Order: sequence, then C-alpha cells, then structure tokens
Amino acid sequence: DGVFDFLYLPPDRDCSASAGYAFVNFRSEALACGFKARWQGMALGEHDLPARLRITPAEFQGLEANLRHLKKKRGCRLAA
Repeated sequence: DGVFDFLYLPPDRDCSASAGYAFVNFRSEALACGFKARWQGMALGEHDLPARLRITPAEFQGLEANLRHLKKKRGCRLAA
C-alpha cells in the first residue's frame, strides 16, 4: 500500500551517477497531485544556485506502461 509503484532514475551515460531526473508512477492521481503541490519548485541542495524540482506528467502513464517502455530500452534490467 505504498504511495508509488514505480521509480526509475536513468543513469548518466558519462559517469556512474543519475542523469538528474526520475520517473515516478504514483498509485493514484490524487497522490501525484499532492506530491506535485508539495514539491514543485523546491530547491535541491544548499548551493548558491540550487537546482529546483520541475514536476511534469510523463509520456507513459501507469505501472504496466512504464515497465513495457523500460523493457524496450536496450540493456535494461528490471529488479523484482
């Protein structure tokens, strides 16, 4: 009974870090809207020019659609 059922942090191809964005599938539209209302525009880190969260709907919606899309990506492994 979690808030989300899918989280994907694409890797940066040039190093062993995150690309700087994520895909999250919330279990309901209300949960997604609540997350966006709370976190949209929040600063990340304590730098002079901190990155700010920009939350937008993804092209693929729903757990199954996200898993299908991810499986199509070459070399992608899914954890159970």
